[in-house]
Amino acid sequence: MIKVSPYEAHGVEAYRPLLAMLESVLITPAELCEHWRLSASHLCNLRRRGTGLPFIKLGDGGHIRYRLSEIAAAEIRGGAGPLTVERVCLVLSACEGVSLESRAVMQEHVRNAFR
Repeated sequence: MIKVSPYEAHGVEAYRPLLAMLESVLITPAELCEHWRLSASHLCNLRRRGTGLPFIKLGDGGHIRYRLSEIAAAEIRGGAGPLTVERVCLVLSACEGVSLESRAVMQEHVRNAFR
């Protein structure tokens, strides 16, 4: 199964050679999580909701891979998508030096502000 989506950065002529060169390079979800500092469960949720990067499911085992060209295109166009309430809350949850209670209060304020 392949979820295909043309990367928007291809519209910029200067990036086409780079993205074409990266087209055949595949990385694992663990490598993408490490690169973007995401949890594996968050990346899985993005796939499930259809809001994440296009991915490839390999063989009968269902191993997931991402094209490096899609990752580069997402980074070029500015962070793999629009700023959402959930992305802001994810950043707040990663703030070191802030108590869990304070993080929860900040996340609740953000969610309430955009309802």
